[in-house]
Amino acid sequence: MIVVGKRNILIGQCSAPFLKIIFKLNYFLIIKLFIMNTLKLNFTAYTLITAFIMTFFMTSCEQDNTIIEDNLTNMTNDHTQIAKQRFELAKNLSLAIQEPEFANALKVHCTALREDGYYETEFFFNLEKDKSNDLLEGRTLDEALTETSGLEARNNLDFLYTNDPGLAILMVNEDAEAFNTRVYIDNGYDDNDPNAIIKYYENGELGEQLANEEPNTTTFIVRESEAFLTSEKLLVENPDNVSIIGNLNGQDIHVFGFNTNNTFVEISEEEGIESRNCQRDQVSGKERLYAFKTSNNHEGWGKGSGEFIFHIAFANDGSGISSLRHRHTGVDENTWYYPNKQIITWTSNNDYERMKYVIHEDDGGNNFTFNISIPGLPGSVGVNLRDDDDFVGESIVEYCDPIRNFQYYPYYPGAVTFVCKQQ
Repeated sequence: MIVVGKRNILIGQCSAPFLKIIFKLNYFLIIKLFIMNTLKLNFTAYTLITAFIMTFFMTSCEQDNTIIEDNLTNMTNDHTQIAKQRFELAKNLSLAIQEPEFANALKVHCTALREDGYYETEFFFNLEKDKSNDLLEGRTLDEALTETSGLEARNNLDFLYTNDPGLAILMVNEDAEAFNTRVYIDNGYDDNDPNAIIKYYENGELGEQLANEEPNTTTFIVRESEAFLTSEKLLVENPDNVSIIGNLNGQDIHVFGFNTNNTFVEISEEEGIESRNCQRDQVSGKERLYAFKTSNNHEGWGKGSGEFIFHIAFANDGSGISSLRHRHTGVDENTWYYPNKQIITWTSNNDYERMKYVIHEDDGGNNFTFNISIPGLPGSVGVNLRDDDDFVGESIVEYCDPIRNFQYYPYYPGAVTFVCKQQ
């Protein structure tokens, strides 16, 4: 700050490049008043000092703008840079988990959301990293990592906080007796490819192995959570399935996968089937996707539980083909799940005699439109999927299919068994 007469004049930073000329002119006028009126120097001294100070301020202004531009560059959607920083986090985690207290602290964070009904054993790193943990003597994960890896970790953590809202740490083999010294990175490897490679850090050193080599220890994996919904994915998701679990940089974090209604009552597939007449004519209520199970959840050991998407295509009231979408998260193998998803009131006089069920397992990627047709009907209906999703199977449900005990009848698309019900 320079005082001219009784006025205080604040010399600030250049806030944007197009203001440079204005600020430089102001600097010159202020300096002239200050030197000539206050210091009362002769012209030669005035010229030399003015040249020096002007050079200083112009250089400072250029540096300020460079810093601003660098910071804007760091706010990136560059997936390559984000992936690189996830590798860096895995490296720093592999150093920190050499201490059992840190590994146990990660385990506590991974299981914390379970009480809220979350289906996966993981935590959203940027939402949790600044919370104190008793196992770390009150320190946070952020503090512990910075102490272990210094400035390298500090820069990495700051970048991920700004640019990677879906960043998560997944834990597998929770009940194992020991912790894995390797921290893996899910960089989008194909868990259905027997030759796929997964990379890891062990004590700060990068390594790799076949993805189908499942560890038998409690293991941590750095990834983008499969439950995380970007703004693009949010547009196609059923709002009833979406939860907000926190806020980063003014941005709500939207996810699916909370409060999934899972029960574990077995359905007998050996009960007698009633005679093949149109039993739906004798049962009131809505047609429903009642229950399902799978012998393959289409997720390798490093991917967590399955996220199954049912698209059900039908023609209601003589109209064209419509569809209904049901997502079910937390799908493990050989366990019955009961969505009891209501579809339509299905009647033989108004509605077409067939429905089509198409099932995928959600593995992320870019959105695309998948067209579903029904045999015997013209046209199709487009549904939203992502290009890494796994096709599980499809089945036709006929109106006159028998309903077991007037309740349900099984279908077997791929590795899935599902039953329909009128209720």
